[in-house]
Amino acid sequence: MHNMVELIISPTNTDATPTAILHRLNVGETSIATSLEAWFQGTADRSGGGSDTQSSDPNRAPVVSIASHETFKPALVSIADIYYSPESIGSPYLRNALRLLSMAVKNVESALELLSDGDMIGGDDAMQHYQVLLPELFACRSIGEGFGLLVSSLLNAVTSLRGQSMVERQVRAVRSVLIELSSEPFMSFDAALVHVLRLEQADLNVDPPNFEFLAE
Repeated sequence: MHNMVELIISPTNTDATPTAILHRLNVGETSIATSLEAWFQGTADRSGGGSDTQSSDPNRAPVVSIASHETFKPALVSIADIYYSPESIGSPYLRNALRLLSMAVKNVESALELLSDGDMIGGDDAMQHYQVLLPELFACRSIGEGFGLLVSSLLNAVTSLRGQSMVERQVRAVRSVLIELSSEPFMSFDAALVHVLRLEQADLNVDPPNFEFLAE
Protein backbone atom coordinates (compact mmCIF):
# COMPACT_ATOMS: atom_id res chain seq x y z
CA MET A 1 0.00 0.00 0.00
CA HIS A 2 2.77 2.47 0.94
CA ASN A 3 4.61 1.92 -2.32
CA MET A 4 1.40 2.44 -4.23
CA VAL A 5 0.69 5.74 -2.46
CA GLU A 6 4.26 6.92 -3.01
CA LEU A 7 3.88 6.26 -6.71
CA ILE A 8 0.56 8.07 -7.00
CA ILE A 9 1.32 11.27 -5.09
CA SER A 10 4.75 11.72 -6.60
CA PRO A 11 4.92 15.09 -8.44
CA THR A 12 6.39 13.28 -11.44
CA ASN A 13 3.30 11.13 -11.79
CA THR A 14 0.88 12.65 -14.30
CA ASP A 15 -1.88 10.10 -13.70
CA ALA A 16 -2.86 11.40 -10.28
CA THR A 17 -6.46 12.48 -10.70
CA PRO A 18 -8.84 11.69 -7.80
CA THR A 19 -10.52 8.94 -9.83
CA ALA A 20 -7.21 7.32 -10.72
CA ILE A 21 -6.04 7.47 -7.12
CA LEU A 22 -9.17 5.73 -5.81
CA HIS A 23 -9.01 3.16 -8.56
CA ARG A 24 -5.37 2.25 -8.01
CA LEU A 25 -5.70 2.16 -4.24
CA ASN A 26 -8.87 0.11 -4.56
CA VAL A 27 -10.42 1.94 -1.60
CA GLY A 28 -13.56 3.98 -1.13
CA GLU A 29 -13.70 7.73 -0.71
CA THR A 30 -14.24 7.41 3.04
CA SER A 31 -11.01 5.51 3.58
CA ILE A 32 -8.67 7.43 1.26
CA ALA A 33 -7.80 10.00 3.95
CA THR A 34 -7.06 7.27 6.47
CA SER A 35 -4.76 5.48 4.03
CA LEU A 36 -2.83 8.61 3.21
CA GLU A 37 -2.56 9.60 6.87
CA ALA A 38 -1.09 6.22 7.71
CA TRP A 39 1.43 6.55 4.90
CA PHE A 40 2.57 10.02 6.04
CA GLN A 41 2.88 8.80 9.64
CA GLY A 42 5.02 5.91 8.52
CA THR A 43 7.23 8.23 6.49
CA ALA A 44 7.70 10.53 9.49
CA ASP A 45 8.64 7.56 11.66
CA ARG A 46 11.21 6.43 9.12
CA SER A 47 12.75 9.92 8.99
CA GLY A 48 13.19 10.15 12.74
CA GLY A 49 9.95 11.93 13.61
CA GLY A 50 10.63 14.89 11.32
CA SER A 51 12.40 16.79 14.11
CA ASP A 52 15.50 17.47 12.03
CA THR A 53 16.09 18.88 8.60
CA GLN A 54 15.78 15.63 6.71
CA SER A 55 14.29 14.29 3.52
CA SER A 56 10.93 12.72 4.27
CA ASP A 57 9.28 12.26 0.90
CA PRO A 58 10.09 10.26 -2.25
CA ASN A 59 11.71 13.32 -3.87
CA ARG A 60 13.92 13.94 -0.82
CA ALA A 61 12.57 17.45 -0.25
CA PRO A 62 13.92 18.92 3.01
CA VAL A 63 11.60 19.16 5.97
CA VAL A 64 12.44 21.87 8.50
CA SER A 65 11.19 21.54 12.04
CA ILE A 66 9.10 24.41 13.44
CA ALA A 67 11.29 24.25 16.54
CA SER A 68 14.22 25.49 14.46
CA HIS A 69 12.58 28.93 14.29
CA GLU A 70 12.38 29.33 18.07
CA THR A 71 15.83 30.90 18.18
CA PHE A 72 15.04 33.41 15.42
CA LYS A 73 15.70 37.00 16.48
CA PRO A 74 14.68 39.99 14.34
CA ALA A 75 17.40 42.45 13.42
CA LEU A 76 17.28 46.07 12.32
CA VAL A 77 17.90 46.58 8.63
CA SER A 78 19.31 49.88 7.44
CA ILE A 79 17.79 51.82 4.58
CA ALA A 80 21.00 51.21 2.63
CA ASP A 81 20.50 47.45 2.89
CA ILE A 82 16.92 47.72 1.63
CA TYR A 83 17.62 50.16 -1.18
CA TYR A 84 20.98 48.82 -2.25
CA SER A 85 20.74 50.58 -5.60
CA PRO A 86 18.79 53.62 -6.80
CA GLU A 87 17.24 51.55 -9.59
CA SER A 88 15.39 49.40 -7.03
CA ILE A 89 13.37 52.36 -5.69
CA GLY A 90 10.03 52.92 -7.37
CA SER A 91 9.31 56.49 -6.20
CA PRO A 92 11.38 59.11 -8.07
CA TYR A 93 11.00 61.46 -5.08
CA LEU A 94 12.39 58.90 -2.64
CA ARG A 95 15.15 57.92 -5.04
CA ASN A 96 16.24 61.54 -5.45
CA ALA A 97 15.85 62.30 -1.74
CA LEU A 98 18.09 59.42 -0.65
CA ARG A 99 20.72 60.48 -3.17
CA LEU A 100 20.63 64.07 -1.94
CA LEU A 101 20.69 63.02 1.72
CA SER A 102 23.75 60.88 1.09
CA MET A 103 25.51 63.86 -0.48
CA ALA A 104 24.40 66.15 2.34
CA VAL A 105 25.73 63.82 5.04
CA LYS A 106 29.09 63.59 3.28
CA ASN A 107 29.36 67.38 3.03
CA VAL A 108 28.47 67.89 6.69
CA GLU A 109 30.87 65.19 7.85
CA SER A 110 33.59 66.81 5.76
CA ALA A 111 32.78 70.13 7.42
CA LEU A 112 33.13 68.56 10.87
CA GLU A 113 36.53 67.13 10.02
CA LEU A 114 37.75 70.48 8.74
CA LEU A 115 36.38 72.34 11.75
CA SER A 116 38.05 69.90 14.13
CA ASP A 117 41.33 70.63 12.35
CA GLY A 118 40.80 74.36 12.83
CA ASP A 119 40.05 75.02 9.17
CA MET A 120 37.11 77.39 9.57
CA ILE A 121 37.09 78.47 5.91
CA GLY A 122 37.15 74.89 4.64
CA GLY A 123 34.40 73.90 7.06
CA ASP A 124 32.20 76.78 5.96
CA ASP A 125 32.80 75.91 2.31
CA ALA A 126 31.70 72.30 2.93
CA MET A 127 28.55 73.54 4.68
CA GLN A 128 27.74 75.74 1.71
CA HIS A 129 27.86 72.65 -0.50
CA TYR A 130 25.37 71.09 1.92
CA GLN A 131 23.12 74.13 1.89
CA VAL A 132 22.65 74.19 -1.88
CA LEU A 133 21.09 70.70 -1.64
CA LEU A 134 18.29 71.83 0.68
CA PRO A 135 15.99 73.37 -1.97
CA GLU A 136 16.13 70.12 -3.94
CA LEU A 137 15.34 68.14 -0.79
CA PHE A 138 12.45 70.49 -0.10
CA ALA A 139 11.04 69.59 -3.51
CA CYS A 140 10.81 65.98 -2.27
CA ARG A 141 8.74 66.90 0.80
CA SER A 142 5.71 64.96 -0.50
CA ILE A 143 7.44 61.79 0.77
CA GLY A 144 5.79 62.40 4.13
CA GLU A 145 4.87 64.94 6.79
CA GLY A 146 7.87 64.09 8.95
CA PHE A 147 10.24 64.38 6.01
CA GLY A 148 8.75 67.71 4.99
CA LEU A 149 8.96 69.10 8.53
CA LEU A 150 12.64 68.20 8.97
CA VAL A 151 13.74 69.49 5.60
CA SER A 152 11.81 72.73 6.15
CA SER A 153 13.44 73.10 9.57
CA LEU A 154 16.92 72.55 8.14
CA LEU A 155 16.24 75.08 5.39
CA ASN A 156 14.86 77.65 7.83
CA ALA A 157 17.86 77.16 10.11
CA VAL A 158 20.20 78.12 7.28
CA THR A 159 18.05 81.09 6.23
CA SER A 160 17.85 82.41 9.79
CA LEU A 161 21.64 82.58 10.05
CA ARG A 162 21.67 85.26 7.30
CA GLY A 163 25.02 84.18 5.91
CA GLN A 164 26.71 83.48 9.23
CA SER A 165 28.63 80.23 9.63
CA MET A 166 27.41 77.45 11.91
CA VAL A 167 29.52 76.57 14.90
CA GLU A 168 30.64 72.98 15.38
CA ARG A 169 27.85 71.93 17.76
CA GLN A 170 25.27 73.23 15.30
CA VAL A 171 26.89 71.31 12.49
CA ARG A 172 26.77 68.17 14.65
CA ALA A 173 23.07 68.71 15.28
CA VAL A 174 22.47 69.02 11.53
CA ARG A 175 24.47 65.84 10.89
CA SER A 176 22.42 63.94 13.48
CA VAL A 177 19.14 65.01 11.86
CA LEU A 178 20.34 64.15 8.36
CA ILE A 179 21.39 60.65 9.44
CA GLU A 180 18.03 60.04 11.11
CA LEU A 181 16.22 61.26 8.02
CA SER A 182 18.34 59.05 5.78
CA SER A 183 17.58 55.95 7.83
CA GLU A 184 13.89 56.73 8.27
CA PRO A 185 12.58 58.94 5.44
CA PHE A 186 8.96 57.95 6.20
CA MET A 187 9.08 58.96 9.87
CA SER A 188 5.91 60.38 11.37
CA PHE A 189 5.31 64.05 12.11
CA ASP A 190 5.56 63.44 15.86
CA ALA A 191 8.87 61.59 15.46
CA ALA A 192 10.22 64.46 13.39
CA LEU A 193 9.34 66.94 16.13
CA VAL A 194 11.87 65.24 18.40
CA HIS A 195 14.64 65.97 15.90
CA VAL A 196 13.43 69.53 15.37
CA LEU A 197 13.89 70.04 19.10
CA ARG A 198 17.49 68.86 18.74
CA LEU A 199 18.13 71.64 16.24
CA GLU A 200 16.57 74.22 18.54
CA GLN A 201 18.71 73.02 21.43
CA ALA A 202 21.74 73.84 19.27
CA ASP A 203 20.43 77.43 19.01
CA LEU A 204 19.23 77.03 15.44
CA ASN A 205 16.08 78.95 14.56
CA VAL A 206 13.83 76.54 12.63
CA ASP A 207 10.90 78.93 12.26
CA PRO A 208 10.14 80.26 8.77
CA PRO A 209 11.25 83.82 7.93
CA ASN A 210 9.03 86.54 9.42
CA PHE A 211 7.29 83.91 11.54
CA GLU A 212 6.90 86.39 14.39
CA PHE A 213 4.72 88.58 12.19
CA LEU A 214 2.67 85.62 11.00
CA ALA A 215 2.10 84.53 14.59
CA GLU A 216 0.63 87.92 15.45
